[in-house]
Amino acid sequence: MSDGVDYRRISIFLIAAYAPAYLMDFIIYLVGSEKALANPFYQSLIAGRMYFPMLGVILSLLITKAGIKDGLKMYGLRIGKRFPQLFLLGASIPYLIYIVGIAYGYLIGFPVMNPVEKIYPALPKEVRQLLSPSTLLALSLISAFISGISLNTLFAIGEEIGWRGLMLDELRKRFGLPITSTIIGVVWSLWHAPLIILFGYNYPTNRPLGILLYTAICIIWTYILSILKILGGSIIPAAVMHGMLNATTALMLSTIPVQRVLGMPVGLLSIISSITVLIPIMVLERIVRSPRSK
Repeated sequence: MSDGVDYRRISIFLIAAYAPAYLMDFIIYLVGSEKALANPFYQSLIAGRMYFPMLGVILSLLITKAGIKDGLKMYGLRIGKRFPQLFLLGASIPYLIYIVGIAYGYLIGFPVMNPVEKIYPALPKEVRQLLSPSTLLALSLISAFISGISLNTLFAIGEEIGWRGLMLDELRKRFGLPITSTIIGVVWSLWHAPLIILFGYNYPTNRPLGILLYTAICIIWTYILSILKILGGSIIPAAVMHGMLNATTALMLSTIPVQRVLGMPVGLLSIISSITVLIPIMVLERIVRSPRSK
């Protein structure tokens, strides 16, 4: 008996999402070396890499003779239900992970500092007279919010239509959310593996350990992102959360200046913080879910 999962569509999607991404990574490494991602040109290429999963979805729809417009809408490229609430929730979750991580870091004994303190002395005297470190931090948080819900979200949509769009919707026809999130989290993490191994993306040192930690955090984040998608039927709130995570990376790194594998945004501290935030999100999902999301 068929379980309803379109494995052919998933296979086409994965090949189309992985192959050009891996090829690009190796070409950039051969041309630009291990330090290529310090170059703005290569950084822009890596940002564009986020649209390879969308390319995979489109090709899978074409090859399986499904309408592209209807298929993208079916997989979540639409406004969906509870949109304002889920949009705000998606934007808020990275800040919650950040705040909870700071609290855990303080309790553990990690150094906790204002993330703008390092750059503050280098600012022009006139700027320092106008802005205190606390004010500059507030402006940095606002700036992260604006970029997170705008440009970063637009890039994140390219990934979310694949991971929390096609893959989530297809795999949930057979598996529950914990198993589905685990599968997608592993696939999502391994899609980034060449960036970690070749360029030290997120983990300049301890790269093999970094892949393991990144896989763990991708599974946890996938669970949260999937709940956002399930509650509204749209990938946009998930893309907002994804975009906000990328936008707050620098702040997280500078707030708790420890080894990447220990701190935030993708170290052990972030894993603990993200699990803590996941728990009430799971409770929320049980309270408000619709019959179709069961």
